[in-house]
Amino acid sequence: MSKLLIKIDANKCIGCGSCESVAESIFRVNAKGKAEVWGEGDDEQAILAAQVCPTSAIEIKNSETGEIIWPKSKQQKGGDNDEK
Repeated sequence: MSKLLIKIDANKCIGCGSCESVAESIFRVNAKGKAEVWGEGDDEQAILAAQVCPTSAIEIKNSETGEIIWPKSKQQKGGDNDEK
């Protein structure tokens, strides 16, 4: 059983299908032209699918800790250092 919670922001989704092409067992584009979670699959596939989404419409969290796995925040990436 996956430890991931996957959420798709339908307002951001443009229905390009990149998530489906990377993880077709997890994602599909529905009749309304929006991506949806419809199955289960490998956690790494789900994360990769979120990473290739051109509008960052897919959010992935660890279901046990609540930690956001994707998208990474600036702090998680190392952040922008505005100090001079």
